[in-house]
Amino acid sequence: MPTTTKLQDIQNIFLSHKDTAVKLKRTSYKDRIKKLNSIVSYLQDKNNEQRLLEAMKIDLGRHTVEVLLSEIIVIISVIKYIKRNLKEWMKIERLATPLSLLGASSYIIKEPKGTALIISPWNYPFLLGIEPLCYAIAAGNTSVIKPSEYSRATSAYISKMIEDLFDPKEITVVEGAIEETKLLLDLPWSHIYFTGSPMVGKIIMKAAAEHLSSVTLELGGKSPCIIDNSANITA
Repeated sequence: MPTTTKLQDIQNIFLSHKDTAVKLKRTSYKDRIKKLNSIVSYLQDKNNEQRLLEAMKIDLGRHTVEVLLSEIIVIISVIKYIKRNLKEWMKIERLATPLSLLGASSYIIKEPKGTALIISPWNYPFLLGIEPLCYAIAAGNTSVIKPSEYSRATSAYISKMIEDLFDPKEITVVEGAIEETKLLLDLPWSHIYFTGSPMVGKIIMKAAAEHLSSVTLELGGKSPCIIDNSANITA
């Protein structure tokens, strides 16, 4: 059974995000770009970059070049892409109005969904937590990131980064394992983004269906490899 403290803490986070989501609907292009730029500035700080490199070395034994190419540079590129396109994405589109509605005007207006839950995996713990966050920010949503418990050093880094950059009523990191994930999935999120296995994806989908939450599921498969006698397994 979940502890009362954990349950109450997660419910309080969700309720504060719901309140903030109403305010974020009115944020401008400049407001959202400013938040995205803060992520870029944070990652370009050499001290912050070094801490991330060390965290991913602890979690995955990942080489500096691989972290730079597959995590940090990708996030900065994603933000550049968003900045080039966000003004267009936010535009109100005027449409032709049918004769049956003569005298009215028709538009497509893009609005934030509200509250987003991002559940990221262990294998690309930074990229697959922060990339969907960037799009959630661009869309004007609040976000809770639940990083994998198997990449604890990187999860702690993400938590510190978000704490340094954002209001906890807007973006929060919830660390933990299965218990915390279950508590989060019991709540009526506007959208859930999950990267992981098809088996867990079915659990996410089922939980989302209870609240009619929309979902983005990026479900991977097995990556087979052959290990011969030359491999040093103990290294």
